[in-house]
Amino acid sequence: MPVSSGGCCEPSALAGGDHFAPKYLVGNVLAGDSAVPQVGAFRYIPDPGDGTGIALALAEAIASPGDVMIRRGTYTKAAGQLRFAVPAGVRVYGAGSSTVIIGSNADNCIFALAAGASVDTMALRHPGTAIGVGVGVVEMLAADVEATRLRISIVVARAIRAIYASGGATTVSPTIEDNVIGTGFSPVITVGAAAEVVQDARVANNRIASAAAVVPVAIGAGADNTQVQGNTSRGSGATLPTDLGAGSNIANNIWGA
Repeated sequence: MPVSSGGCCEPSALAGGDHFAPKYLVGNVLAGDSAVPQVGAFRYIPDPGDGTGIALALAEAIASPGDVMIRRGTYTKAAGQLRFAVPAGVRVYGAGSSTVIIGSNADNCIFALAAGASVDTMALRHPGTAIGVGVGVVEMLAADVEATRLRISIVVARAIRAIYASGGATTVSPTIEDNVIGTGFSPVITVGAAAEVVQDARVANNRIASAAAVVPVAIGAGADNTQVQGNTSRGSGATLPTDLGAGSNIANNIWGA
């Protein structure tokens, strides 16, 4: 029996359009996307290619959390622009390696993740020599809620960490997996430092192109029960991980020759 117009089985019956769309969609005007903002089934924010559209989407997601999708194109952060702060529980994702974000000369960090936030499916680039702000291209901040997650490609950096999970006075349980990380980082992935409380971290299935004598994974004294598994670091003379925590499990990795 045919379903009448507007019936329960027709897409038109869903008010507000596509309910599977991201809440925020950032377009790249330089790559041909529209320069006109829109509000409808999702919030469309044009970015002129300098990261200001991404910053606006994340600012709006503080009051009204939702997925942020960044379309393909290159986003070169404006000079002096600080890190993108990803609010708690917000997922930011790109269009694969065709979404490229180049950091600014004001902050080593490109993305800082709050509790339960995630960033995946894009490429990040540090612009050059490290400066005095930030300790990693991606920083996973102190959080009482688990499930901060990172799955990206990071290329071309200088003398800083690629990924830094920092517990501070609280506990963060990050998942750092399936990342592709280029050379230039020292060390590459750091989970906690000194007495920082970072428990139950998972560092898995990352591909690391570390340089000679660079530690691929550094586990701080306050990072307990860290799982490091299935990673490869094929740089010349890659060294073993540094493990100062308690109860860590480092197994089935390839650390290079």
